[in-house]
Amino acid sequence: DRDHEEFLLSPEDTDTLRAFAARHGVTLGTLIQVSWSVLLSRYSGQEDVLFGATRACRHSSIDGAESTVGLLINTVPMRVRLAPDLLVKQCLENVRADWVAMRAYEHTPLRDIQAWSGFGPERPLVENILVIEDHTLGETLQSLGGDWQRREFQLFERGDYPLVGLAYAGSRLLLRLAYGHQTLDDDAAARMLGHWRAVLMGVMTHAQRRVVDLPILTDAERALMH
Repeated sequence: DRDHEEFLLSPEDTDTLRAFAARHGVTLGTLIQVSWSVLLSRYSGQEDVLFGATRACRHSSIDGAESTVGLLINTVPMRVRLAPDLLVKQCLENVRADWVAMRAYEHTPLRDIQAWSGFGPERPLVENILVIEDHTLGETLQSLGGDWQRREFQLFERGDYPLVGLAYAGSRLLLRLAYGHQTLDDDAAARMLGHWRAVLMGVMTHAQRRVVDLPILTDAERALMH
């Protein structure tokens, strides 16, 4: 039994995030990865977090892969260390460097990585994944023009992971949490999504401060504290 919660950022906030990422020599995807890492750290109380990250695996594959029909994606573990004295700008640089360095290994099957990790087959290596796409399915199909522009589309996805973070970086960034009810109830999922957005937006205003100082409470939650 699965459900999802989602939040659509404004075009202005999306453009501001992109501009901030460009000024710091990273991508919008890096900001999303850092915010997801901080979210997991705050919820788990751990400074060292691990999540599954999907990679397109087309640019480093065989000739002609970019025009090949079908899924070439692979999920690999992404580890992020969030030391107490780590600055946000340093975290952005570290995550971006690690993501680029993983290109040489992005075709490695997760089952092999699991075997090498020493965790053993009985324990999953990752229990949550983060998926970042350039556009939603609707935006992609509507870009074909003609009658496609007048149609609305919905994508229904099902996965095996207890928690999935999805980000669609179109003209308006869409954040979505997909979850099983054995992991989160609907109220908890809605709060978690709000915290994810708060951390993501806080990255822009706290780049020179420590990661542990990033705000996580929503505006509504802060108002209740006064």
